Amino acid sequence: MKFAHDFKETLRREDFPPHWIDLAIPYGQLKKVLKRVARELNDLGLDPETLRQLLDPADDSPLAAKYRLNGKV
Repeated sequence: MKFAHDFKETLRREDFPPHWIDLAIPYGQLKKVLKRVARELNDLGLDPETLRQLLDPADDSPLAAKYRLNGKV
C-alpha cells in the first residue's frame, strides 16, 4: 500500500492540474483489476510463459500474436 499512498501524495504535492488529480485512477482499484485479468488469462491457459511465447517478436509462427502501439489516440 506504500505505493498507493506515495502516488496520492505526489499528485497532491506536484503541480498537476486539479482535473488530472480528480480523474487519476486509484492505484488500489487498478491493482485489483490487473490481478483479476491475470487470473482470468491464467484460467484460460494463458500463463505468463505462454503469453511470452505468443508475444515473442522474433517468432514467425502463424500462431504468434503480433501487437504494436502506433502512438495514435
